[in-house]
Amino acid sequence: MKKVERINVIMRYINNRSHFTISEIMREFNISRSTAIRDIREIEAMGMPLVAEVGRDGGYFVMNNSV
Repeated sequence: MKKVERINVIMRYINNRSHFTISEIMREFNISRSTAIRDIREIEAMGMPLVAEVGRDGGYFVMNNSV
């Protein structure tokens, strides 16, 4: 899968979940940790508002714009 295609698929994957981890992205798309992190950073740079949580139940989620 080409990078642009993979990033588009990852964006759809993220939009269909309330929470996800780097490990889930690695497993789902059969990519390395560094590639997963690089892709997540690129998705953030494209404007998707992702928030990272650290700790045992950590991971990422898409920030809501609701007030």
